[in-house]
Amino acid sequence: MSIICPRCGKNSNEKEFIDAFCVDCYPLDVKMPKELVFDVCKRCERIKHGKKWIDRDEEEIAGDITRKCKGDFFNATYNKEENIVTFFIKKGETILKINKTINVNFLVNMCTDCSRMSGGYYESIIQLRGNPRTIDSFAKKVQRELAKVTFVSKVEEKKEGIDLYIGSTQAVLALIKEIGHKYIITKKLAGVDKEGRRQYRTSFSIRFE
Repeated sequence: MSIICPRCGKNSNEKEFIDAFCVDCYPLDVKMPKELVFDVCKRCERIKHGKKWIDRDEEEIAGDITRKCKGDFFNATYNKEENIVTFFIKKGETILKINKTINVNFLVNMCTDCSRMSGGYYESIIQLRGNPRTIDSFAKKVQRELAKVTFVSKVEEKKEGIDLYIGSTQAVLALIKEIGHKYIITKKLAGVDKEGRRQYRTSFSIRFE
């Protein structure tokens, strides 16, 4: 004997049923956001996650989406190709899957680092002096490592060596201490921010024999 869904009129020979309703019409107690918007940087393609910009991670995005959904289910997954969230519900000994469409959009923007870099912003200068071959090798290493946490605004080659303009003083300090090279540090007043606090640019001078 077939069951007729009281909402859409389909019978149990056509659709899977949960209690008296077909799987499409079952009154699932789930709260979903009407729309989810993610900021994505048009240059580096990183995603804004909270207050931070992180590398685009599809699993992290899917986790963010499913965590925004609340209700009568024990697990949920997100299909980015179809913009569908699949909810897993347990009824007695049976596990059922219900699909719901969700509106997910990616807003093209520019992250803080890329915005600053495009404007030539920098907080520190690493001044490399001494043996040209050693300087060149070290400069490449520094750029490679700092790219993981900040940005290199400019690389300036001079007769006396190489100057690297870096977006974060904190990142430079951490890297130099990790590498273990001796350095001379100087600070120069660069201006005052909106709160009236003095802003400094820091130079790190490293010499290679």
